[in-house]
Amino acid sequence: MSLQAATRSSTEKSQLNSGWDGEIRLEVPETGLSIGEISHFLRSQFGHDVYIEGDLVSMPASMPAGAVALSVRGTGLVPKRFIQPDGNPHAAARAAAEYIYGQVRPALWVAYLGTKFRNREAMEFAKAALGRTTGRERARLLDVWATAHLNETGDFEVALGLLREALRADPKDWGSREGIIEFSRASGHEEEAWRAGEALRATAGGRPGLAPEVRYNVWDQMTWNLGELARAYQADLDTTAGAGTDFGPTWAFIPMAEALQHDPAAAEHSLALVPISDKAVGEQFAQHWVRALIANERGELPTAAREWQSALADYQVTFNLDMAPTAPCYAAVALERTGQHAAADAALALPRDRRYVDCLRFRADILDGRGDWAGAQSMYAQSVEIAPDLPAGRYSWGIALVKHGDLVGAATKFKDANEKGPHWADPLKSWGDVLVKQGKPKYALVKYNEALKYAPNWRQLHEARDAIAKRKD
Repeated sequence: MSLQAATRSSTEKSQLNSGWDGEIRLEVPETGLSIGEISHFLRSQFGHDVYIEGDLVSMPASMPAGAVALSVRGTGLVPKRFIQPDGNPHAAARAAAEYIYGQVRPALWVAYLGTKFRNREAMEFAKAALGRTTGRERARLLDVWATAHLNETGDFEVALGLLREALRADPKDWGSREGIIEFSRASGHEEEAWRAGEALRATAGGRPGLAPEVRYNVWDQMTWNLGELARAYQADLDTTAGAGTDFGPTWAFIPMAEALQHDPAAAEHSLALVPISDKAVGEQFAQHWVRALIANERGELPTAAREWQSALADYQVTFNLDMAPTAPCYAAVALERTGQHAAADAALALPRDRRYVDCLRFRADILDGRGDWAGAQSMYAQSVEIAPDLPAGRYSWGIALVKHGDLVGAATKFKDANEKGPHWADPLKSWGDVLVKQGKPKYALVKYNEALKYAPNWRQLHEARDAIAKRKD
């Protein structure tokens, strides 16, 4: 059924009570309408039995010739008549089923409307339905309302307000907590997003805990907890028969994580397993994103730049909040490295109210490459200042300090980055590289071995580790 396929989310498993019981029952005359049509439709959507009854009748002579009307009734349901002027009983059944669906599962109905880009209708329905919801059902409705509002208006502040109201209805509504992380990050408030992730973990009783691991996906991205990110998405896809809990191409996060763990072969393999639609812009964007990361890891910079340019073309018409906020900034690095300086600057020209760690640190890298070390250091400092609990700004600053010969300062940055992102291999390897330069191979070996836990197939890491292990000093 199209409705079910379009509403794969945490809302689908919310176990809402309908107040109806017994089997579906529809009483209609012999007019060609299959009783099982509505019965099957509603069963497939609700996930439990529903009791309704109805009458399908021909309209009086005052109505258009051949018109029919379907009236539905049920426990707790306001009776309603659906008139079909062309006499199509199947269209009447569809309209009646959608009405019943919205009355019994309002959150799922709003989610469905959102997937059909009927956001204004979704917002109006959610507002009207809110008064008849409580607890988890209310939280779920507010969550999908927030998404519809954001898609329609781009107003993060109101959307976040709706999500916070959802938590007042149910503090353990994990979808709303994830939404606060996601929307805070996307709106350029990454430190607030990090704090929301900490609140999620505390409310869930730690990790693993009550909350599904996939709910930490944005937090894991920001802290470079890549192994857990990939495992959480794989588990989620396994338990949802490949559909995924959230909307959009969630499959992309697995090869993305593998590429960022410096395992391009695994990322290529994971990407090849996915049937990607040529007509789905979001899936095309995700595919180009992953292929750009793979090419970059393999040192194929022209290919990476082309993939990023393709990704940015799709980025103009899609905005997957999980993945896309810093996409232009990643693209800027590849464009700069292939001599496309003006294009790199354009990619970094984000709205002033959107300040991301990745964008600031990549701008710093570009400034340093152009000979503006003072400007670069200012940008690195800002990347740390706006989100002091995230590791990436410190890591990039450390890499730059190594280039400028400040090994002590670099080691400090890598140490700090490791504290903020303890499961990220890159700061550990770079710290080990500095220790080698400082004549401390035994200490470097410790860092390399620890890094291998989080990037076990990183070729350059293995080479560095093996070179140290063979030394006798």
